[in-house]
Amino acid sequence: MKSLTFLLLIFISCNPLDEIHLQYNCYYEGEQKQILELINQYRNTKLVCDFDATQLAEQRVIEIITDMSHAGYRTVNGQYPGEILSYGYSCPESIVKAFYNSENHCRVMLDDKYNRLGIGIYNKYTVIILIK
Repeated sequence: MKSLTFLLLIFISCNPLDEIHLQYNCYYEGEQKQILELINQYRNTKLVCDFDATQLAEQRVIEIITDMSHAGYRTVNGQYPGEILSYGYSCPESIVKAFYNSENHCRVMLDDKYNRLGIGIYNKYTVIILIK
């Protein structure tokens, strides 16, 4: 399954997207689902999975392997999303706890202006994109 996901991520990363347009919600399983549930435990308003934000997060997770920065930032419906990047954490609990314990990451993660998110995971790299 992971090799299939990796191939999909490579394909997506070969299609540069300057802007993502919201389409519809998606459904998470496994680590992505756990991360969403853990983030929602900290928030006042619940986030839901978004297909386009997930597509962007999956593209970004491949990009940050070579450049762990926000240099590949893209807009979603003409607005700048929240973007949280991490490397080195082995489980959803440690990823979300690290975000919560970082002032800047926590501010983005808990911002009530966001109601949708996308999560991209590859090896120990994680990208979370938050949008309105």
